Amino acid sequence: MGKAFTDREKEIIYRKLIEVGSLSIAKSGFKKTSIEDIAKEVGISKGAFYTFFPSKEVFFFKLMEVLEKEVKSEFASVFPKDRSNFKDDIVNNIYEFICSDKIVEIIDIINCGELDNIMKKLPDNEMEKHLNKDREDIVEFFEPVKDMMNLNTLDIEYIMGMVRLIFFSLIHKKQIGVSVIEKVIRTQIKSIVNYIVNI
Repeated sequence: MGKAFTDREKEIIYRKLIEVGSLSIAKSGFKKTSIEDIAKEVGISKGAFYTFFPSKEVFFFKLMEVLEKEVKSEFASVFPKDRSNFKDDIVNNIYEFICSDKIVEIIDIINCGELDNIMKKLPDNEMEKHLNKDREDIVEFFEPVKDMMNLNTLDIEYIMGMVRLIFFSLIHKKQIGVSVIEKVIRTQIKSIVNYIVNI
């Protein structure tokens, strides 16, 4: 039996697993990514990997959540300080934000072609926890401009659906049309901004 990891070691190993896994999935895709190879590169056994994540699918999902958290932490930068041309500025800022390297990395990982299979194998409670966190984050995101909206009348499920629509559009930009994708996404962003901001 192997030695138990300290809390500090667990934290370091968890971060390394996410980092190595992210690079591996981006490079090789989900199917070709080997848990054994990831564990070996991090310096733990394959068995030890499963003390951190119960399955490859949960690992992938947690990896995506870590990347999403990094993106969300940068989201406040989209709100312009000058409010004279607020709606147009925020649409432009959000568009530039979703074209950033971190978002492109997430889309590349999602485009591994296995997302449907991964989601089918994910425990229901994982997705429910994720959706609850998304609901909290939507309200928090708009804290900097709460004086311009009435949070009590907003349909958070609608906003979440619109945000997902933008990401699905990015994932399927070839099917939508590369020549029109920017216009499609800007229209979607504008629709969200018009719904949220009361100016």
